[in-house]
Amino acid sequence: MNTLKHDAAAGLKDFASPRKGEIEAVFLFPSELAVFSGHFPGRPIVPGILELEMVRAVMERFTGAALRLVSVEKAKFLREVKPGDRILLSLSFTSSGGRFSVKGKSSVGEEKAAQIELTLESEKVNIP
Repeated sequence: MNTLKHDAAAGLKDFASPRKGEIEAVFLFPSELAVFSGHFPGRPIVPGILELEMVRAVMERFTGAALRLVSVEKAKFLREVKPGDRILLSLSFTSSGGRFSVKGKSSVGEEKAAQIELTLESEKVNIP
């Protein structure tokens, strides 16, 4: 399994779908994750790619399907997110077939941390 995908899934602490097409999730990443040893030594922050993987982790848990990242339309990181920060991720999505257009924002406390728009689709397994 992809390490970042695994780390994102492990950081997911809770999620709920308050309304159709919307999901709210809480993430918390411990400082012991290997990704923090190199990003950055002595001053760890959550890598942007891990923030993108958070979106996939929530959508996979919600749909029960393995998803792959098709495209990133927007990824704007507004503040540093550190290990131990409680991250609230709010998503809205639409779907067509096995493809999901997802818009999300994350926050730490009252501060907006990121705005993300991306497309995911169901992984297809071809077995000969």
